[in-house]
Formats: sequence, C-alpha cells, structure tokens
Amino acid sequence: MRLTLITLLTLAGCPGDEKDDTGTTETDADTDADADADADADADADTDTDPEARPLTVNLQLVDFLYETPIEGATLTLDGQDTTSDATGVVTGTATEGAVHTATITAADYPPLLAWFSSEGTYFSPISYGILAVSVNGLAAMEIMLGVDVDPSKAVVLVTMEQVDAAGVTSHFGGVSIGLDQSYDVPLALDETQAAGFAVSNVTVANATSPSTVIFVNVPAGELAVTPTTPDGSSCYPVPSYDTAHTSYPVAAGSLNYIFLQCHL
Repeated sequence: MRLTLITLLTLAGCPGDEKDDTGTTETDADTDADADADADADADADTDTDPEARPLTVNLQLVDFLYETPIEGATLTLDGQDTTSDATGVVTGTATEGAVHTATITAADYPPLLAWFSSEGTYFSPISYGILAVSVNGLAAMEIMLGVDVDPSKAVVLVTMEQVDAAGVTSHFGGVSIGLDQSYDVPLALDETQAAGFAVSNVTVANATSPSTVIFVNVPAGELAVTPTTPDGSSCYPVPSYDTAHTSYPVAAGSLNYIFLQCHL
C-alpha cells in the first residue's frame, strides 16, 4: 500500500488583526478537510487497485511408464485440496500465486509421487502436461533389467526437460545433460527406440517420440539441486514460472519425485 504523507503548513495572522486570525482559522480547517478527503481518496484508490493473487491452475495427465496407459482414480493433493483423475488420467488442481507448491499424487499400486510448481515469478496459467508414473511392479521390473535394487530409504527422481520457442510453442528437448548435486545409482534416459524403453544415460534423447526425461534411481532424500546443461545455452526454469531463485527440491524417500523444467533462449 502506498503511504500518503500530508504536511500541514500553519499560517500565523498579524497580531491584533482579529479578522485575519478568523480567516486563517477557517482556511486551516478547510485545508485539513481537503487533506483528509484527499487521504481517504488515496486510500480508496489504493485499495481498489491492489491486485489479487491469481490462481494457478494445474492440469495433469497421469500415464503409466511401462504400459503407457492413463491412471484413473489417482488423488492429487495441492494446497490442501484433493481431486481425482478421470478415465483419461486427467486431474486438475489449483494453487495461489507467489509460492512454491508441492503436489502429492497417490494411486493404488503406485509409490507416492511428488511434483513441484513455482508461482514466484512470471508464469502462465493454466499449465497442462503429462506425468509418467512408475508402478510398484514397474520398479520391480526395472530392478531385474538393471540389476539394481530400489532402496526404499532413498528416492527415485524423474527430471523432464521442455523447450519453449519465442512463440510459446513447447517441444521435446533432446541433448540436455542433467546433473544432480547428490549421488545416485543409475540414470535412465527414456528412449522409445530402445526395447526396454530407456537407455543408461543422464542426457535426454533427441527424438520426437520420446519424452525428454531422465530417471535417477536411489537418490538420497533431502534437498536436491538440479543443473541442466543445454546444447544451445538456453536458460531453464521450474514450471510454470521464470523463478530463477528456486533451484533445489526436497525429495522424499520411498517416493517418485517429479521435476519439470522449461528452457527458453
């Protein structure tokens, strides 16, 4: 709110001039009344023009990683509100402006999934995108294929990259090397050209049919910083804002942790 500072100047009349003294008193009263009216008008104007926090609308489509089928009946918890995904796997939630939000997604036969949205900076609403979820059976299959046990005291982290052009059109972003400030056992870049659906790599694949996603297995729980290195030098931000200050995420043990970054030239 703007503060209005009003300085009152007291005009002294000539000694012995009662008529002038009376006139001066009336002028002071008028000035006070006008100043009060102006202050009230300023206060009303400030109150009327203060913008309200915009709602952030989040539309997610939940898809099974292995079977590429929608996940129906999943619960999205965002800002204390629960909503349920429909037969197409779509679920919608809302959050307020000016914060970093944690969305929790739970579904039968799936580990809890956490995703983060930042509305600290300039952002676009609504945002809509898909989230790949790995079922308990899917994790077991990955363990067999990779020869790596998924440690329940650690986290599985999925990082998805997306490129945004000058017109605001988004596309897959291959060739992005994703670095973490914590250890992990194995990185898996999703790649539809591979029989298993992924390759052991921390670099997103450069083909149009594969999500630009890397899965990191067995990341220690706690704050995690993600550093993407793009092939074109573009800057990347947490969806859906240009929030450059938010670069770390509180990943949780025994869960999938989904981080979505958009990159702009």
